[in-house]
Amino acid sequence: MIDSLKDERLQTISMVSSHYINTSLKRPFALQDAVFSGNILYINQEYYKMHKEGVDLELSSLFASLKRKEIIVDKNFINQKTANGIAQNPNFTKVDLQYYSLEKNVFDILSQSKSIQEIITSGVEEELANSYDPRITYRMNETVGTGLFRSLKSLLTASYINVNSCDLEEIFEVLKHRNKSLPHSIDVNVNDYTPLASFIKNIDSLYVGVAFKDDPSSPQPGYLTLKIDPLHIDLDSLKEIPESKNIVSHVFIDRETVSLKTAIQIEERIDSLLEPVKAIKDQLSPFELYTKLYEIAKDFKKYQKEEEGMSPMKSRAVSEILFSDYIVCVGYIKLLQTFCDRFGLETNYMSVGVMGEGMKDAHARLFVEMKDEKYGIDGVYVSDPTWDSMGNEKYNHLLMTFDEIAWQRDASNIFDLAFSPYDFLNVKTKKELDEMLQNPTLAQLFRKLPYLLQPIDHGHFIKSCEYDYSLKEEKTKEKLKDFCVSFHQNSVSGDKILASLVHIYQLEHKDATEEEIIDHFRPIREALKERKDRFHPTIETVSKGEKIFEFFDNKYERTNVEKIVKEEVRSAKV
Repeated sequence: MIDSLKDERLQTISMVSSHYINTSLKRPFALQDAVFSGNILYINQEYYKMHKEGVDLELSSLFASLKRKEIIVDKNFINQKTANGIAQNPNFTKVDLQYYSLEKNVFDILSQSKSIQEIITSGVEEELANSYDPRITYRMNETVGTGLFRSLKSLLTASYINVNSCDLEEIFEVLKHRNKSLPHSIDVNVNDYTPLASFIKNIDSLYVGVAFKDDPSSPQPGYLTLKIDPLHIDLDSLKEIPESKNIVSHVFIDRETVSLKTAIQIEERIDSLLEPVKAIKDQLSPFELYTKLYEIAKDFKKYQKEEEGMSPMKSRAVSEILFSDYIVCVGYIKLLQTFCDRFGLETNYMSVGVMGEGMKDAHARLFVEMKDEKYGIDGVYVSDPTWDSMGNEKYNHLLMTFDEIAWQRDASNIFDLAFSPYDFLNVKTKKELDEMLQNPTLAQLFRKLPYLLQPIDHGHFIKSCEYDYSLKEEKTKEKLKDFCVSFHQNSVSGDKILASLVHIYQLEHKDATEEEIIDHFRPIREALKERKDRFHPTIETVSKGEKIFEFFDNKYERTNVEKIVKEEVRSAKV
């Protein structure tokens, strides 16, 4: 591992764990031959092991005489003797002991120095773990909160702190030693409700007499935000969290920041809406679960735009639509997304342009990742509950492919959707795509597609293109064209939707007869007749080095409610 030395000169080499200066073992080791690179002292470790006692004494003397403010020492050369030399040097203000876990006997010596303001280590021994000294800055073996802090020392000056609730006791021990300003805002990722009440009470006491402006857009000292994971919402624990007096406390829940009181009201309302789902969720497949959530969202209330002079959030924010008469497309999507969050279903917000007579607007939809072996569904689909909210029997926009979106746009007599970058995924041939890209406007939209593919493709396409997001390289453009032409989604047929609805209905109405079920689903069957069952199976061939893709559309399929109901009943009896 150690290279041979030419002319017995010092050489710097890289080792796995650290860097050392090679000194010749043929002559006595002298510290004056050691080298400082910046503030780091490099020593031959092998020689040190052989001559530890003598070298420790020389190191101690050297450390005591150095004319510098900072020093970095490898953990192998730290002991009570060397610590004594460091403590005696009046010039040192910062001592970095790198990957050394600070022992109490070493700290007791270093703490005698009146000049040292910071001691950096990788950790502290158990004897020091329960005490706090503002001079100790240890790098955490486990990250604090979201890992924004390289060390606890930074908590003494940070104006914004983002931490996990399981770290709150340790964080408070540091914050109470802040002798200047307190953090403007503290975000707590709630993964454990237990320490919240105590922390809020304690942190509230620190802000006594601290003035702040009650304006979330302009944070001042005194803002505490609890970030609640939708999968781990505990209503009873939320109700036990105390209201703070000297710090403005908020809760970030369902992509909104609201007061603690409002958060509790939201959760109570959602809990009530999802009660029918919770009663049967263990008997539902993923697609059936989503179908039920979709049903609750679309049937929640009729489309109603906010009145003139009202805030647009009145019909869009979950905290508003749950307690008002107003809801528009964004509201339906936010509500459905909130439901999906509660059960761990992956969704992403989607917005597309809308063009009509004298109007230009945006329309909200939802990307939904769905994999269900029972129904043979596996892909990313688009949901649009806004249009199905027009009638309780409608489920035509439950999970749509991009082809179905294009068809509905072309067939609509209400308005036309503006061309979207997603429409590039509907092209059948590369020639067709190249012709489209002759249009400068479409060429510009094409450049936006890599960014929009993230929720669909999880970055696989971007990675394959080496993160050429802006399509600067011609080869990236060609890869994206191939991606568009070969992209296809298997449609979710009306039969599958109906089968899912029948299964849910039977769980909720266990005494219903076949005739009653068939009668109930007649209007739904009629509505589902309008749904196109299309997909693009792909045959890929290579001719003269060029990929050729051929597509085939299957025929329309009409739902047979009687057949589905009888099969479901038969299956239930078995």
